[in-house]
Amino acid sequence: MNFLQLKINNKTKNKFNGFTLVETLVGISILLMAVVAPLVLITSNITAVFSVKDKITALYLAEDAVDYVKYKIDTNFNKGDTNWLAGIDPWCINGNSCEVDSYNDTVGLYTGTVLKFNSNTTSPTSGVYGYTSSWQDSKFRRIVTVANASQDPNPNTPLPDEVIITATILWQDHGVDKQTTISEHAFAWGI
Repeated sequence: MNFLQLKINNKTKNKFNGFTLVETLVGISILLMAVVAPLVLITSNITAVFSVKDKITALYLAEDAVDYVKYKIDTNFNKGDTNWLAGIDPWCINGNSCEVDSYNDTVGLYTGTVLKFNSNTTSPTSGVYGYTSSWQDSKFRRIVTVANASQDPNPNTPLPDEVIITATILWQDHGVDKQTTISEHAFAWGI
């Protein structure tokens, strides 16, 4: 083997050492897919978690309203009041939309106001929803109806024997309208 042949063989060897541009781009693409795909999954899971959080909050707000109306009814029974629906705005008893504020002890006409949230962490009522004007707006609206469920066709009956309490919570999630509704029945037992 002569010197010239050795020099040509070395040049040929050096020509194929290292990566070509195409190999580098393919390697970077594979690495990006390995990193980006899990990030996309994590992002969609975080979005789903917040959506579920809103749904659970809405269910609690609906249950709070129904339980509060039932509390008012139970209180009237315990007092022996013959008006078992006392403390509930008569407008609401006719199946019209009402607002229930269990924190401020009110059941009144629905005004379309969003529920407020007490975000003051130093307050003993932190985390409470209601209609106190100094609290910050939440994303939720709560509509409550107390409708006559009795089959009594006489509109002059002063009080129904049975009512259906329905609470609907409305909110938006990424521009999409969402709602949760629950209903319970209440009866005028023994009156």
